[in-house]
Amino acid sequence: MTSLFREDLSSIPAYVPGRTIPGAIKIASNEVTDGPDKVVLDAVMAAVGGCNRYPDTSSTELRAAIANALNRDLQAQNMSTDSHIAPTQIVVGNGSVSLLQHLIQATCPAGANVVMAWRSFEAYPIMGHVAQANLVQVPNLPNGKHDLDTMAEAAQDPNTGIVLLCNPNNPTGETFSHTDLVEFLQKVPSTVLVALDEAYYHYNRLGTFPHSMELLSAYPNLVVLRTFSKAYGLAGLRVGYLVGSEETCRELSKVVIPFATGLAAQAAAVAALTLRDQLLARTDTIVEERQRVTQALRTIGFEVHNSEANFVWLPRTDAQQLTDYLTEQKVLVRGFVGDGVRVTISTRAENDQFLDAIAGYPAI
Repeated sequence: MTSLFREDLSSIPAYVPGRTIPGAIKIASNEVTDGPDKVVLDAVMAAVGGCNRYPDTSSTELRAAIANALNRDLQAQNMSTDSHIAPTQIVVGNGSVSLLQHLIQATCPAGANVVMAWRSFEAYPIMGHVAQANLVQVPNLPNGKHDLDTMAEAAQDPNTGIVLLCNPNNPTGETFSHTDLVEFLQKVPSTVLVALDEAYYHYNRLGTFPHSMELLSAYPNLVVLRTFSKAYGLAGLRVGYLVGSEETCRELSKVVIPFATGLAAQAAAVAALTLRDQLLARTDTIVEERQRVTQALRTIGFEVHNSEANFVWLPRTDAQQLTDYLTEQKVLVRGFVGDGVRVTISTRAENDQFLDAIAGYPAI
């Protein structure tokens, strides 16, 4: 029987989400443990009352709210900045990952190069394969950081359509600085789109972090992606956004699926932005716990990278064995076979349960 689907689909791995097992703590998917605030819930319920109508496919109100928040940040970071983000420089999508998929499809005809660090977000190769692109995976440096010099060299290939950067990097948690990013952008041809995935931006406490929004006017080939799934705690509603030049956003909007961001998601995100300072203050607790867990793991004897995200990374060749061992202890983490284990930073109680469990691993 002739297959109904493309032959190459058989070689594309399916995305594997973190498992959920009754009675076990789940620290595998980088989720926020706190539920939504009443203000967000009320907004969602009010929006659902109008679900007989299609949502605003342009997410007009949400884009305006995002622009306002970003401009507040720009002023806070640099009072003398001339940078300003307009709503027309923002595209909202069904999670930032869907916008990345659209970007690859829009910039890469079949056979074009997608340059990415590896290991990085596991959905990147899948999205590249789906677009029938050629994957150029540049190994991370030994410390888990992107090898930006080699990635910039790879971007010189005239067949390159897009470069994917993840900062802080998922799953290693490592970061690069503002200076690193500027030097990278100066090396990359202006005809190559650079997509900077900042899903974990709000957990980065290094003073050298990239002020990416300030760079958009100087580098029209740069786009920045952020999400409401992490620090804002709206993972189940799937809403993210991209910021770039007006031309980029106009072209990207042509391939974004109409009405992809639902009424409830848009309403929740707008409401969350009214609570922005309160919600982002929660990241301080996560950062404190990240530091405590990192030190505790190192004291036990584990190697742990310096993470600036809401998770920590343990490079391990026995990742599968360690993951299986922790699962037996009712602790669910995310193992990447042969590479390492990613552990979400959770509440102090769940973090302690994890530390107690991993301390008993016989092959520390």
